[in-house]
Amino acid sequence: MNVLWPSPRDFQEAIQSPQVCFADSILRQSMPAVDRLGLPLVASGGFASVFKLNPKGGGAAKAIRCFRGALGDRELRYRELSTYVEKHPKGPLARFQYAQSGMLVGGTKYPILIMDWVEGSTLDVYIAEVLKGSNPKRHLRHLAEQWLSIVSVLNEGAIAHGDLQHGNILVNNGSCTLVDFDGFFVPALAGLKAIENGHINYQHPGRTSVHFDRTLDRFSGLVIYLSLIALERQPDLWADHHDENLLFQRNDFERPAHSPLFQKIKKLDAECQRLAQALESACNEAPERCPYLFDLIDAKSRKTFWNQALLGPVAAPTREAPKKPVSAPPPARTRRPAVGLTIVSPPSAPQVPALQWIQFSLAWMAVWAALASFIPMLQPWASGVSVLFLAGGWPVLSHWRLARRRGARRLTAAWALVAMLAISTPLHWIPGSPQTSSVSAGAPEPVRRAPVLVDKPEPPPPPVHMKSVEPQVAEHLAAAEKLLKQGELTPALLECEQAIVLDPLNDRARWLKDQISKAREQVRGLGH
Repeated sequence: MNVLWPSPRDFQEAIQSPQVCFADSILRQSMPAVDRLGLPLVASGGFASVFKLNPKGGGAAKAIRCFRGALGDRELRYRELSTYVEKHPKGPLARFQYAQSGMLVGGTKYPILIMDWVEGSTLDVYIAEVLKGSNPKRHLRHLAEQWLSIVSVLNEGAIAHGDLQHGNILVNNGSCTLVDFDGFFVPALAGLKAIENGHINYQHPGRTSVHFDRTLDRFSGLVIYLSLIALERQPDLWADHHDENLLFQRNDFERPAHSPLFQKIKKLDAECQRLAQALESACNEAPERCPYLFDLIDAKSRKTFWNQALLGPVAAPTREAPKKPVSAPPPARTRRPAVGLTIVSPPSAPQVPALQWIQFSLAWMAVWAALASFIPMLQPWASGVSVLFLAGGWPVLSHWRLARRRGARRLTAAWALVAMLAISTPLHWIPGSPQTSSVSAGAPEPVRRAPVLVDKPEPPPPPVHMKSVEPQVAEHLAAAEKLLKQGELTPALLECEQAIVLDPLNDRARWLKDQISKAREQVRGLGH
C-alpha cells in the first residue's frame, strides 16, 4: 500500500506550529530557527529534511529529521542502532531518538528523528575556511588525525555508517561528529540490504545494495583520509579538484590509471604514493576486498580519539538569522550624602534619534492635513498643531516613547494631544490664518484698494412674480461679479442685494454677497 508522503514544503509549513504538530512535550515548547527571510531554517538531503528547534526557555537546541519517504523497516533499523548507541555512549555519533508517530502533518502522523543539534560546519565548508587561514596545514593534519580516530571507533565496534562523505561529517573546533544514520550498519542488522549506496564521489564504483556489512566504510574512509593528507601537502589541489566532493570524483574511481588526480597525489611524498596505489588497486577489486586504513599507515600516525590539538577558532558560516539581544535595564545610579543615606535616582531617559523624530513629525502632519481637507473646522487647528508639534513636541515625544509604564505612556500622549489642540484654537482669529484668508476656488481673490465711499443705496423695488424676475436676477449677478473683479466692492454689494430682493432664495446671490462682504472687511482692516 502506497502512502502519500508529505513534501519538504509540507513539513516546513507544519513545523511553524510546534504546539500542534509535535507529540513530544519538549518540542511543543520550542520554536523553529529561521533564516534571514523569516522561514524555518532547513538543511535538505537526499532522504530527509533537517530543522533546528530552539527551546523557548533556553537550553540545548534539537535537530528534527523529517524523512522524505516511507521505508518498511526504518523503525527496526533505528531501534537496533539506538540500542547499540546506548551501550556505547562515547563515540563520534550524535545522540538521537526515533519517534514513530512524532509529527502531525496534514492530519496524519509521520516518523521523525529527534537529535541533539550539533554546532559546526560540514567537512567541505570547514576545509574551505581553514584554507583561508594562516596555518591551514596544521588544521588539516589535525583533521586527518581525527578521521583516523573515527575510523578506529567504527572498526572496533564492527559497525559502519554507510555514507561517509563531506555532508555527513560536522566539524566544530576541530572535533568531528557523524550525522545521517539512514544507512547505518550494526551487527543486529546483518542479513538485511542497504537502503542507499552512498555518495558516488566517495563510494566504490561496484557497490550495490547487497554490500551491507562492517566493511562498508573502508573505501570511503580511505578516500577521505587520502584527500586530507594530500591537501595538507599541497593545498592548491582544492581549487583544481573540489566540487561536490573533497578531491576525488566517480570517474577517478572508474578509470584510476587515467586519472590526473591519482598521478598528482603519487608525486607528493611516499605516504601519499602508498595510499594512492592502495586506493587505485581497491578500485579494480570487489568492494568488500578494500584494505583497512590502519593496515596501510604507520603506527605513529595513530592518535587517541579525544586528543585534540590546540588550534585557533575557525569561523563557521550560518544561514540562521541572528537572535535579537535582550537588553538589560540600565543600573540605577546612587549617590551618598554626608549623613550616610543612599538615595537611588533613576537613569536619565535617552533622547529620540533625529531620523525617528523627522519620520514621526511627517506622519503626524500628514494625518492632520488629511483631516483638514475633509473637515473645515479643523483647518485652523491643523496649522497650529503642526507648528507646536515641531517647535515643542520633542520632550513630549521623548517621554511618551520611552516611558517605562504603558499606562503612563498612554496618559502622556492623550494630555499632549489635548494641550496642543487647546493652545492652537486661538489661531483661528490670527489674521492670515486658513479660515480668515481662504477664498473659495470659485471666486477670484479681490483687489485690495482703498474703500469707495458712496451714498446709502435706495431701497429695492418690491418683488414680482418668480418667472418674470429670473432674467433680472441673472443681470444683477453678472454685474456684481464684474464689479467684484474690478474692485468696486460697494456697487457689487448693491447688485447682490437687488438680486436677493428679487429672489430671496437664490443661493448664488447669497454666496456672492458673503464673498463681497469678506473682501470689504479685509480692505477695511488694511485701511486701519
